[in-house]
Amino acid sequence: MSTFSKQDELPSLPVPDLNDTLNKYLKSATVLLSNEQKRKATDAVEKFRNGTLGVQLQEALVMRSKEMRNWLEEWWYDSYNEGRDPLVPYVSIASCSSYWYPLNGSQICRAADVIYHSMRFWEKIRNGTLPITRSRGVFWDMHQYYCLFNTSRVPELPKDRLYRYFKTEAEGVCPSHVIVLCRGNIWCVETTSGGQLVTPDELHHVLSYIDQHSVEKLHCVASLTTEHRDTWAKLRASIIALSERNDHHIQIIEKSCFCVTLTDNVYETKSEQLHAALMGEAWMQWADKSLNIIVCKDGQVLLQGEHSNVDAIAIGHSVDDVTLRSRKTIWQPKNLVFDVPKLLEFDLGSHECAAIDIAEKNFNLLKQSFRVDVVRFEGYGNDLARKSNLYMDTVVQIALQLAFLKTHGSLAPIYETASTRRFYHGRTETVRGCTHEMLAFGQAIADGKNIEEQQQLFFAAHEAHNKLMDECMNGKGTR
Repeated sequence: MSTFSKQDELPSLPVPDLNDTLNKYLKSATVLLSNEQKRKATDAVEKFRNGTLGVQLQEALVMRSKEMRNWLEEWWYDSYNEGRDPLVPYVSIASCSSYWYPLNGSQICRAADVIYHSMRFWEKIRNGTLPITRSRGVFWDMHQYYCLFNTSRVPELPKDRLYRYFKTEAEGVCPSHVIVLCRGNIWCVETTSGGQLVTPDELHHVLSYIDQHSVEKLHCVASLTTEHRDTWAKLRASIIALSERNDHHIQIIEKSCFCVTLTDNVYETKSEQLHAALMGEAWMQWADKSLNIIVCKDGQVLLQGEHSNVDAIAIGHSVDDVTLRSRKTIWQPKNLVFDVPKLLEFDLGSHECAAIDIAEKNFNLLKQSFRVDVVRFEGYGNDLARKSNLYMDTVVQIALQLAFLKTHGSLAPIYETASTRRFYHGRTETVRGCTHEMLAFGQAIADGKNIEEQQQLFFAAHEAHNKLMDECMNGKGTR
């Protein structure tokens, strides 16, 4: 059974029933509203329900769903690509892992293994041997894996556009190079030779060469990818217009499988690492790429991903696979001949150099307003939750709301994502986790009710959230 063999059998994304949607909206919204606001919201909903506009809009959605297998997909991408704020920190996702313990002298070894095993994952998608994801026996859509590599969100006016260069083996030739950033230098590294992936040993030699030949560069074009999208769109066009070499280099970067950064920085705590994964330095990522892997001087590995193209589950799957397969120790490569990587040097004028200076200044200003705290809770975890027939994710959602209630005196209008990948090209649906049951439990805690009543209300909140999650995963959310 190949990776994409079940795509044609997946059900189309359904259109939720209008009345169900309106009822769920009211049930969620009224948790946060005053009595007067509740009255106005109810009146507005009933007017919409009983009028002609709601029926007409619902019919239009149903008609659209008959013409396309995922009626939401185009609008989904538009909602991302029309955004003009910088991708970091407003759109991109980031992570760090405890698996990568600090080890001086391990940077090149770990980077070589990470590139190699990332390309092994890429190869599985190419040849269709990556197993299809299942949940409770149901096949999930695998389109996001098709989008994971060789993709760039290119800045354009008035909205960005996703360019995907990945191809399966059946579809033809696919770019197999990666981009390596080091001290502001941009290198192109080919990862295949004669149709086979090059070995970690060869990648080690290539990365060592890059490390030894990368003198700090003041004006790195990658910094511009962190700018306001309109600004970057104009500057990208300006840089391409300067020379054919620039145009060629931009294409090489945008068609690459992913980006890897070798940084001389070391981050002591997980909070510092996660902060750096998203907002380390302006040059440390090509923010348009779906996958940016940052390897620190002490071998810690950080991840950044562009969110419009893929969700965290697909990125996390690939990263977990790579992390488990990569060696954490220092190893010596075999002596062998290797292909020298290509340094991508851009022709830049004073206008472009000044723009890079401004981009880095803007990035550093934005970084000052960005805070990350990684909190590790060790009181209990998934094992205890399973023994108690509890879903740990739901427990965390209840805990977050309880903490917010204790701090601010009210619940937070938060939402959680539910995967809709059981449908064709499904992405996520919004779980409106601010429920009346959640509020009742929080108030019982605040009022010091007896343990039996608190337990009863906790289980009610737990069940209500799980029910919402299940409905959203089945295409019956409210978004």
